[in-house]
Amino acid sequence: MKFKIKYSIFLLLITTFAFANASIILKGSFSNIDEEASVVLRQYNYGEKVVGRTSVKSGKCVFNNLEKIEDGVYQIVINSWPNASSKKPAYSFDVIIDSAEDTFEFSFDPKRSNIPTIISSKINIDWYQYMQKERFKIAVLNQIEISINPNNPSQNISKMNLKEINEKEVQELKNLKSDYIKKNYNKWSTSMVQNATNLIWLFDFSKEKFWKGFQTDVPSLLNTPIYQNIVQAYIIKYYGDANEEEYKQGFEEVIKQFSKNSATNEWVVKYVITGLNQIGNNNLESYFSKRYNYKI
Repeated sequence: MKFKIKYSIFLLLITTFAFANASIILKGSFSNIDEEASVVLRQYNYGEKVVGRTSVKSGKCVFNNLEKIEDGVYQIVINSWPNASSKKPAYSFDVIIDSAEDTFEFSFDPKRSNIPTIISSKINIDWYQYMQKERFKIAVLNQIEISINPNNPSQNISKMNLKEINEKEVQELKNLKSDYIKKNYNKWSTSMVQNATNLIWLFDFSKEKFWKGFQTDVPSLLNTPIYQNIVQAYIIKYYGDANEEEYKQGFEEVIKQFSKNSATNEWVVKYVITGLNQIGNNNLESYFSKRYNYKI
């Protein structure tokens, strides 16, 4: 029996690790967003816990009462609810909340960009600048890969030259990542960049080499999408069309990799079993529940 793996089958779970300042101020200003539009702050964890809720008034919003909020990555969601009949799209983007900063301010205009402009938060400014540069480099590499493809006869540049350009672009992407890590070595959020997955890092990875370079024992990453993305990348890449026994082996390896300390071990066991429950795989859910003594 085969099991197709869907990208979004799992929910990210949370283990408490740190609290930001009790008096954190988070506010935004908007253009081309409806008055009274709902603005929600969601924590990346099981059940997509809502930790803040407000609405747009005179083109602005402020989140109040964000006390004892945990350091981590949060999703800001903007939509026209509770007007259920509205056909207008919802918008969302991620932000870092870090105890080193007590104020975070952004502006957002969906007609100009699908990402916010960060006004006050150096951590987020640096992070967004890095992500934009990374996305550009990956887009360039994707185009080069298409051109190198032997089924593309229309390319005038020699395949050898394209391969040289590709190698140069890959190295520049690696340098971009390395420079960011060096400049931001003293921030917990730098571990997100250090452990982020993308197709470039995984392109030539065998199953045995996949985990090389990933830090799977960092509790501060539990309140971010990073570990979720790593697990999904591994399962999709190597077990996307597996039978049940192979599927079991894949998740055993995932649990093994995240079992270097109690916090990440607790997270991964709960994550795997909850994910299996979500997709209705009762056989494997029962197996892992008994093996690791965890029941939903």
